[in-house]
Amino acid sequence: MKKARKLLLSLLFAMLVSVLFGSVSMAAGTVAKIGSTKYTSLEDAVKKVKNGETIVLQKNVSYTSVLSVSRSGKSFTLDLNKKTITFKKGSCLKLKKGTMTIKNGTIVQTSQTGYVIKVSEGATLKVAGGTYKGMISNSGTMTVSKGTFASINKTAGASDAELITNYGTLTISGGTFKGKYNTILLNYGTLSVTGGTFTTTDLALSNYDYDFSTNTATDAIATIQDASFECGILFINVGVLTIKNVTANVTESLGMCYHSNSPTSTSPNVKIQSGKFTSSGTDNSLLSAVEGGTGGTITISGGTFKSATTSSLFYASGSGTIKVTGGTFTLTGSGSLFNCTYADGVRIKVTGGTFTAKKGYRYANSASKANTSLKGATVTTKKSIKQK
Repeated sequence: MKKARKLLLSLLFAMLVSVLFGSVSMAAGTVAKIGSTKYTSLEDAVKKVKNGETIVLQKNVSYTSVLSVSRSGKSFTLDLNKKTITFKKGSCLKLKKGTMTIKNGTIVQTSQTGYVIKVSEGATLKVAGGTYKGMISNSGTMTVSKGTFASINKTAGASDAELITNYGTLTISGGTFKGKYNTILLNYGTLSVTGGTFTTTDLALSNYDYDFSTNTATDAIATIQDASFECGILFINVGVLTIKNVTANVTESLGMCYHSNSPTSTSPNVKIQSGKFTSSGTDNSLLSAVEGGTGGTITISGGTFKSATTSSLFYASGSGTIKVTGGTFTLTGSGSLFNCTYADGVRIKVTGGTFTAKKGYRYANSASKANTSLKGATVTTKKSIKQK
């Protein structure tokens, strides 16, 4: 009887342990959940997720190969659940088909030359929060409402240090973006920025796709407003760019804008409508419209501009044209307001705005005076021509 009682107690104890701790053992192998359904890999969860469902990551995971997401016709959410997905060189999250929203966690690439996320043509990625370290390539549709994005390439100016390369449609309404070279490289795509903070020691926006081997380029279209930039150069452009209510602090000597047009670009122009722009660079012009077969055009209708350059505030060369109808422009350096030496006619056309150069000159040289038209503007300088 005693032996039977001991055996019964042992069985009851074993059953109790199983009930109390069995779920812990099961959870240890759970990587993701959809509702109450558990999955031992994120790949399995992605394959099984249905329209409108949310995958919740349960533990940190890492990959040495591509995590492919292909869910045509499905719209779902990946909640990182404050966990981290790590990709090593040669691997990334590749969204091939479907619409995926990502939030609430971290995705990181360990290789300086690797991508963390790639979005294929026809796919849609929605970023609703989280931290992303590494390069992102978008050939589909990508929207960012919030989140932190950072380049891990420590070499400023490296060709593989772009933060986001866009070939498709990219819409940003918020977030923090920290790059080392191009914060956004816009290749024959469309960009709309209505918020966010962008920081780089080099170029904030490169708005073109140029193939030097064939000497061809494709226009890109971008609108930037209600955003803040701390950068070396605000943009280099051969596409169509509109800037509204932007705050930009530019530190590199090249200046705020270098607008160059390729021979095949169809309608290149930059329109600056409002904002506050400050450049501490001293070696080059604040705004440049240069080069090209048909000529790049910068049109300024408003905004506050301040530059410490010892070169010139505006520079037009070749067939490039600068048109000013409004704005306030202050030159604190010893340079000139207008430089238009190598031009085939009037290339700087000013019909409005207020210009002040307390230390500097009105024109860089006699040719600049001949190639600049000032009608309707208020210009205050103590010196006329820097080099006659």
